[in-house]
Amino acid sequence: MARIPPAVSVFVDRAAALDGAAYPAIEDAHLDADEVAALHERRDPKLSASESSSLDAYVRERLRARSADLPQSGIGTISGAIGATNLAARVIWKRDTVAPEVFEIVVAPFRDAGVEVP
Repeated sequence: MARIPPAVSVFVDRAAALDGAAYPAIEDAHLDADEVAALHERRDPKLSASESSSLDAYVRERLRARSADLPQSGIGTISGAIGATNLAARVIWKRDTVAPEVFEIVVAPFRDAGVEVP
């Protein structure tokens, strides 16, 4: 498995420590952004298969422990939290391949929730 860069693991750990009530606002902000939809559609930013697998496992491990704190339906569920955190982590990992304004759109909801983005 690929090694996750320290900035990415620090971000994921900080995001996983958020109060569960923060995730609906983060996911809602992502749902409202056309730029985020375009990233999902293109599966950008691209990671190698081993990088993607390592990141996905890390994000899931950190957030599954929080599933009881997240809404059970609607916006902000465990699936949405994993998806939003995974996307932001990929954008941090591949920051040099993402337009600065898109980077900000993806990470701003986490910053607004109190997560320091490396």
